[in-house]
Amino acid sequence: MTNKTQKLPNAERIVRRNKIVEMRKTMSVRQITKETGWPKWTILRDLSDSKRYPNNEDLVDYQERRDKILELNNAYKTHTEIATTLKISPAIVLFELYRLKRQGKRVIRGNEIAEYKAKQRAAIPEPDKLVKCSYCDGTGRRNGQQTCNICFGDGKIDSFYGNIVKENVDLLTIKTRLKAARWLMKYLCLDDWQQLATWYLKFDTLEENNRYFEKIVGAGFVGEELVKVKKVAVRSQTRTVWELQHIYELNGITTLPWQRIYQYAKVPADKEKKPEYDKAYTAEQIKKLYDNSNLTYKAVISFYMSGCRRGALYQVLSAVDRIKYPERERFLRIKDLKDPLEDLAYEQRRDFLLKIPEYEESPIYEMRIYSEDLSRDGEPVYYTCWSTPEYHNLVNQMLAKRQRDGELGTELKDQPFDIRVWQEKCPESPVFRTEYDIDHYKITHPEEFPLTYTGINAYLSRRRQDHLEPMKKRVKLFNGFRSYVETVLGHNVTPKLSEREIAWFMGRELPAMGEHYDAWGKLDQIVKWWGALEWLTIDKEKYLDKKIRQKDKIIEDKEIEIRERRRDQYLWDLKHEAMQERMDKLEGGLEKLLRYMGETPPERTLTNKEAPSLTSDEKMEKRLDRLEAMISKVIPEEERPKGKIEITSHALEDKIKHNNDGTTDQK
Repeated sequence: MTNKTQKLPNAERIVRRNKIVEMRKTMSVRQITKETGWPKWTILRDLSDSKRYPNNEDLVDYQERRDKILELNNAYKTHTEIATTLKISPAIVLFELYRLKRQGKRVIRGNEIAEYKAKQRAAIPEPDKLVKCSYCDGTGRRNGQQTCNICFGDGKIDSFYGNIVKENVDLLTIKTRLKAARWLMKYLCLDDWQQLATWYLKFDTLEENNRYFEKIVGAGFVGEELVKVKKVAVRSQTRTVWELQHIYELNGITTLPWQRIYQYAKVPADKEKKPEYDKAYTAEQIKKLYDNSNLTYKAVISFYMSGCRRGALYQVLSAVDRIKYPERERFLRIKDLKDPLEDLAYEQRRDFLLKIPEYEESPIYEMRIYSEDLSRDGEPVYYTCWSTPEYHNLVNQMLAKRQRDGELGTELKDQPFDIRVWQEKCPESPVFRTEYDIDHYKITHPEEFPLTYTGINAYLSRRRQDHLEPMKKRVKLFNGFRSYVETVLGHNVTPKLSEREIAWFMGRELPAMGEHYDAWGKLDQIVKWWGALEWLTIDKEKYLDKKIRQKDKIIEDKEIEIRERRRDQYLWDLKHEAMQERMDKLEGGLEKLLRYMGETPPERTLTNKEAPSLTSDEKMEKRLDRLEAMISKVIPEEERPKGKIEITSHALEDKIKHNNDGTTDQK
């Protein structure tokens, strides 16, 4: 009875397996699931078992398979490696691991496996960076007495590998050169780095050795391996040759025929055509990505609207390099953010705010990109980018939230946000960090959890797939932002920017000695940059609200100015009217006085016909001329004071009173 019940399920499984195999010939897994009602994982498992046991001679022991999967998983094998070892589908491996985890078994996650493998690769020792000096045979002295001029008495010199890695350049450049050298070593079947310096020395003359080097590297490595086998693009071929040239020159080998080798770079004959790419996102596409992102990634998108390169936020490093060279990890830190006006004198700040009065309401950040990189001379090589007010606002919101969550300590959780406090307390903290939960260590150690390139790439890729697909033309994920910014700076800004000004904003090196002789000031750069913010601001509704408030303020100021002008005009009209009345009174008094004296008053020179065509000043001048003529008859010439007569109403009244001697009749 017991044996029968054990065999019955196996017989049913055989029937089910055979039926699934037959149905799979004409139907998909989804259609089989829909028709039979069997779970997808069951169908995939039976299909895998049918390949392993094509004749159904035996059924797999599922518990035994789970035990093997768990054993391989605990040995830090990936899902693909487990599937290859057991000859099953990776989907089945994932399903079985899920069931094991539900049973409470210890299942190692994928990121733990990746970290373990990275540590293993990082533990592999590097090739020797120093080798024995061949000139003094490692003794440090030549001929037993003199100090060796090659190793300077140390007995060791830099190896071929050591000369490559000791150059004071960024880690990515070193990795690119090592990759080119490894390609050549693999092609030449070399296993020692020192052999790269001597493998071609097979003849007696320099020219013969150079011809042999050209034949192997040019015609063989470039013309066959890169062009026909790897089908590398022409640009990458020339880049690889340039890296090899630089490597050999670093090791003091400067006589090789590199210019002839460059000529072997060609377009691969049957290379697959790359998909057509558009250079830049549209403003609508950027707005969709922005609207469907959380606060952190809204700030990330606004950051790339400053025209920065992809690695400005986080410089890409492999997992092995992050373990081996933790000091070379590069990301945007709090200390790289700065208020561009904080170090200005009062007069400079005042003059700048007169040019851009809205700056106080919408400030920006001055950002130092690659601030930790040094040149070969030990000088900083960072470049400056300007943010948008939108980015400034989002970063402040993000840091204020992190402050409330306790990143600066419990004593500052309830304090108002101030970027200067962050720059003082934790200047090394990343501006962008990974999401955190209630883990106190993660909250208080942000420098160990920066937002990496992998995380940014995964998040933006998902958002683009969900909200921008299908796209007529593909746009490169990060370069699409930078291309959009350059398009705006080149075509939309008024007045038009020069090519050198665009190069400054995009962080490019100026030609010749431009960076040393071009003394373009920081404030002048901000004024030019301000003209592009209308197109670089993503959430234009908020931007337009600010512009409307600014316009309303201008209109209000104009209305106040108009009211003040009208008031001044009204007061002037009142004064003018009072003056006219006083002059009419004086004219009437002088006419009466002249008639009393037996004189005929001068005729009025201002006629009604010419009155409308004259200005008020011309009318006043004619009236003053008539008054002067009447005064000349009242006051004799010899009694006049020397110089110009100042004609005022008070002076005329006093003179009339004086001539009349105060008598009532004459008055």
